[in-house]
Amino acid sequence: MMFVCQTVSVASLQRIAGIGCLLLLALVGCQNATEPAAVPPADGPKIAVRFVFEFGEGEPVEVALDAVPAGSTVADAMRQIAEMPDTVQLEIVGKGDMTFVQSINGKTTSGNEGWSYYVNEEWAQEGVGAIELEDGDLVRWTYGESEF
Repeated sequence: MMFVCQTVSVASLQRIAGIGCLLLLALVGCQNATEPAAVPPADGPKIAVRFVFEFGEGEPVEVALDAVPAGSTVADAMRQIAEMPDTVQLEIVGKGDMTFVQSINGKTTSGNEGWSYYVNEEWAQEGVGAIELEDGDLVRWTYGESEF
């Protein structure tokens, strides 16, 4: 009987472990991406909210929504705006807490410039899919150099 012993370098083991971690993250990420987002009932109570988009030059664009289903998130309301003609063009990806605003009127994050948003003049510390709106809220998006 003959045994063959082969040595494996530490770098090879690290590569294998790294690939395994990436595959695990992809699997977990795909499972979360298929979970349906909780959508507030369209026939329930409504709230009114206002959005202001500041592009760094020119006049800001204001959009008022007066029939947002109660329980909606910033992302839900922005999807309503995205369906409105003659407002701002929004590219929104993801679902639920993992919703991300890719671009507003074609402007994306570039270098140290990008979009920040505020709810009632307070910097939002959560994603657009996590913050639930209340009646009378003001959501302000600003494009410029990162403050953080």
